[in-house]
Amino acid sequence: MTKIRVLTISVICLVLINLVLIGGILIGGPKPFREPKMFIIERLDFTTAQVLEYEDLIEVHKNDVAKNGKEIKALKDELYLTLIINDEAKQSKIIEEIVLSKKKIEILHLNHFKDIKLICKPEQQEKFSKLVEELPRLFLPPSHKKKH
Repeated sequence: MTKIRVLTISVICLVLINLVLIGGILIGGPKPFREPKMFIIERLDFTTAQVLEYEDLIEVHKNDVAKNGKEIKALKDELYLTLIINDEAKQSKIIEEIVLSKKKIEILHLNHFKDIKLICKPEQQEKFSKLVEELPRLFLPPSHKKKH
């Protein structure tokens, strides 16, 4: 086989592979990530006023969660430093504080959705109930969503 013939066959194969890949993406490729905020706004069919109120809730929620996240990071830093002195009592105490901080975050998440429910009009309450069923999957990393 000549070099030109091998090159021609290689180019044809590459073109076919590209066409198959592009076709796969266009037909049934991965769905783009939708930010939970937009997903919730669309599912609940929020009005402009509700969206503004929701955005305020998001800011407060983000700040509260970030504050707790910083506390957890500081506690973890302190925890790992105890490896130097091998103080199991202190390690246990710090772990309990981390657990409490994580519990606070879960309570913040729960209260955030209670606040979202309060924004809903009576005709949106059923949509909210359906949304609640989807919440566990909504916040999973993309790699875990395929399994559920």
